[in-house]
Amino acid sequence: MMNLHSGRAAVAMMRMMGCNNGRYARNFLHSDCVVDEKTVVLQKKDNEGFGFVLRGAKADTPIEEFTPTPAFPALQYLESVDEGGVAWQAGLRTGDFLIEVNQDNVVKVGHRQVVNMIRQGGNQLVIKVVTVSRNLDPEDTARKKGA
Repeated sequence: MMNLHSGRAAVAMMRMMGCNNGRYARNFLHSDCVVDEKTVVLQKKDNEGFGFVLRGAKADTPIEEFTPTPAFPALQYLESVDEGGVAWQAGLRTGDFLIEVNQDNVVKVGHRQVVNMIRQGGNQLVIKVVTVSRNLDPEDTARKKGA
């Protein structure tokens, strides 16, 4: 069983992504996912942050029970991104999932380990993220608008 750093944050993220208790909502199938992957280099000044808050599962070892899905591709995600900060300027946004930190895969890595990996990089961070969004069917959208 995984311990979540913030249970509410994880549940909110799962709801936002269309998942219910780790299962897809009926109207959120794999084909509904639009996944945009990007790698960015963040450079910060001494005694400043990169401008994001990381959330996800806490564990001392990789969490093998976790199976990435199109809707929830990694354990760690950006809970918030400071508008105008280093991460924001590089194109990172709230809800982005961390895939790699400094070219190391972190899809199944616990929160503390990922934080330590980020800190070990000093003032530079190479990060790969994926942004997951729903690809709404135009017919569903028209029906909801009453067309």
